[in-house]
Amino acid sequence: MADIRGKNADATVPDIATWGTGNVLETGEGTVKVDLDNKASLSQIAIVTRDSSQSLSDDTDVFINFDNTLKDTSGFHNSGSNNSRLTLPADGVYSVSASVEFTENSTGERRVAFRVNGETDLYGFLIVNATSGNNTRLTISAVLDLEEGDYVEVLVRQDSGEVLNIISNPDRNTPRFAVHSIDTA
Repeated sequence: MADIRGKNADATVPDIATWGTGNVLETGEGTVKVDLDNKASLSQIAIVTRDSSQSLSDDTDVFINFDNTLKDTSGFHNSGSNNSRLTLPADGVYSVSASVEFTENSTGERRVAFRVNGETDLYGFLIVNATSGNNTRLTISAVLDLEEGDYVEVLVRQDSGEVLNIISNPDRNTPRFAVHSIDTA
């Protein structure tokens, strides 16, 4: 037996464990049932990006359309339909994050937030003044308690007085949208 707590420990684990039938780990000291077919019991993650710039009209809420799936363990994203959304496969607590980069323009504010199920409530909301001489980069995150079938989108807005773009910049991982399960049912 291998000691897991050091000298004078009274808890031990076997040196060797084997897989039995039905996804059962047999340890010699007992068995542990592991449901490998239940995706909710495993860590779930999705990371999506956009391969080209997206135009944003002045003073208008716009959802970013993500057309490139970097990782998707549980069917969160559909790049062909509703590609602004990451849809949750199970009830649980999820960490969501997004980064966006607006083209340079020194007028007005830049905003980014998460919207759940198209409702009016916003999460992770961030507003900054535009920067002069540089693109404006924003990153947000939130921890959300969500249900199976809920979806999250990244909402952006700018009020420069003209059309601006969200820049696709792989070197700076923007735009990028990710969700990771923290605790699922």
